[in-house]
Amino acid sequence: MSKEKKQMVELSDEEYKSHEMRKEFFEDRENDMKKNEALLQSMTSGQREAIEDTIKALDDALQMITECNDLYLTQISKLHESFYALQNNFRVKQ
Repeated sequence: MSKEKKQMVELSDEEYKSHEMRKEFFEDRENDMKKNEALLQSMTSGQREAIEDTIKALDDALQMITECNDLYLTQISKLHESFYALQNNFRVKQ
């Protein structure tokens, strides 16, 4: 094997650590996704819907704030609805 090809195959310590960190990150992320999926399957449909609606409302509000530095009243209303849906479906006390 030529010296050039050998250098391409061998990783420096820094590159190896970086590669291992990325590998661990993606393995951890995959494990977390499996746990989340199992958790979502164990929830009631109302709980799942409350989470999905809240994510959607937060995403919409954050995009509007980022783009326009403003929120519409309808977005604020959706945030309120999402908050109370989460609170009611998960029996959260304030």
